[in-house]
Amino acid sequence: MAAKVVGIPLQKVLRVDIWHSILWSRYKARVFGDLYQIANKNGAEFRFFHIAETSDNRLGLGVADIADHAYPHVLLFRGSYDRVSKVRLYAKCFWLVWRSPADLIVLQGYGEGEYWLQALAVLMRGKKLAVNSDATIYDHEQVAIKLVLKRLFFSFCSGVMCYGERAVSYVRSMGVPKTRIWTRCQAPALPQNYSVADALAKRTSHHLDSSKPRVLFVGRLAPEKGVAVLLKAFQLLLEDYPGATLAIVGSGPEQANLQALVAELGLGSMVEFAGPRVGEALWDEILRSNCLVLPSIHEPWGLVANEALSYGCPIVVSDHCGCVPELVIENRTGYVARAGDAEDLASKIGMALKLSYNCEETAKACVEVASQYTSERSAAQIFQACQSIVQGGGPAT
Repeated sequence: MAAKVVGIPLQKVLRVDIWHSILWSRYKARVFGDLYQIANKNGAEFRFFHIAETSDNRLGLGVADIADHAYPHVLLFRGSYDRVSKVRLYAKCFWLVWRSPADLIVLQGYGEGEYWLQALAVLMRGKKLAVNSDATIYDHEQVAIKLVLKRLFFSFCSGVMCYGERAVSYVRSMGVPKTRIWTRCQAPALPQNYSVADALAKRTSHHLDSSKPRVLFVGRLAPEKGVAVLLKAFQLLLEDYPGATLAIVGSGPEQANLQALVAELGLGSMVEFAGPRVGEALWDEILRSNCLVLPSIHEPWGLVANEALSYGCPIVVSDHCGCVPELVIENRTGYVARAGDAEDLASKIGMALKLSYNCEETAKACVEVASQYTSERSAAQIFQACQSIVQGGGPAT
């Protein structure tokens, strides 16, 4: 169903440029595709710019699928963002914004040099600037000079688009008033033929054996993802669930260290390093698992939690994940564990396993929450925010 946009009637053609770092992000492709359709229906002109195809830390996760990007876009550089010459990057980003006919420039973030140069071009041309912010207080160590720079950057912006309560709280702590903050939802890239009924049918058709529960992790194998803590928690979990297995889906720089930890903890064949999974292979991993665990030390949101819930799978996430509290309804969709605490994580995984055995009721609760986070809704929220920012209005209350 097409998203219905309700807002202030446009007095002139709304022109907006949307910037994003990499083409690889499938979930962004869906949102931008829907946003392009909404803009067309409302007589607005939205242009989309991607700086590069992918980044070094995503090279092991496959290439960008151009079929996902069903909207006109400009790709500045081929290959990895991390391998682009800074001189060329800065010059091109500044020049494209300087020459832009748009009323509003929407940037992905504020932490890179090109964003500052683009903001400078916006200010020099007398246009309006908006920025996406998914940061939370838990993301990284709060360094004084960086906080000063963030406050300065936000002061340039006519609007800030945030994901969830934690991102809003963080932006408010940076001195941004409520009248310049718009909330938008995070939406996963589910299959084009996804349906709630089909997802529920598939979930309930899988027999979840209480004597052999399957715990799932999906993500990059990097220190900030907390997989080492998960392995220690899994060792504790085996005391109550000796037949349990842990599937680790993904790749990354920590894989060798994590495999060594598996051996050290004596977990052996109970832990499977499955490598990256996409598409149907990923959905099958979720459907076969009793719960998904995201034990991140810092995580701006955690879209894999949306994906798990969309297929009726309960979740356990750390209290440092940005999707708390929106996606976690205790005793219905999953549980929140203290980041870095293996004992608490093991306890919450055990609770999620018990929840999973009430398969039909739990699956319905999970899908009900997940269905609120769609690309159509996200796109409509972006359009409404852009429209309101250009016309000098504030977010709906």
